[in-house]
Amino acid sequence: MLGLHPWFVAETSREWLPRLESLLRSHSAGVGECGLDFARDDTDRASQEAAFRTQLRLAHTLHRPVALHVVRAWGRVIDLLREEGVPPAGTMIHAYAGSPDTARSLESMGLYLSFSGDILNPERTKVRESLGLADATRLLLETDGTATLAQVMEKAAEIRGVTVESLAVQTWENGQRCFKELMA
Repeated sequence: MLGLHPWFVAETSREWLPRLESLLRSHSAGVGECGLDFARDDTDRASQEAAFRTQLRLAHTLHRPVALHVVRAWGRVIDLLREEGVPPAGTMIHAYAGSPDTARSLESMGLYLSFSGDILNPERTKVRESLGLADATRLLLETDGTATLAQVMEKAAEIRGVTVESLAVQTWENGQRCFKELMA
């Protein structure tokens, strides 16, 4: 994935977009991790939203999948995805940490939800509930450095009440569909 992460929007030069487009045209890569992160009070929301819109448009133009970073900005991300359109080449939420209701909204828009090591923390009840209720055809798993993929897979299987083997097959197939444009 190649993209401008929301944490670095304020620090970037004016040449970021032509450089990103050039890199994407010369490499088989998706767009991301892009999105919105409104966790800090001093966040320049307008700049993040502009960069996010621009990267969504680039994903549409180049027919590339997108990986989204979203923190405390779920409603706004959904609004912007509705306005710009969900890139049809595949769109996933990295380290999903939203509510089950938000998960259903995103899944109905065609997004994939990727769950990370957060599910290992028993205090992350909302994330665990979202994982348990996620549409099996929209589910992805990832490691985020706090845990191995095997640990995430085992806990996810336990939470969902399925075998590790069946979950591995399901998430592999989902990943193949989400990132099919990069596999061609």
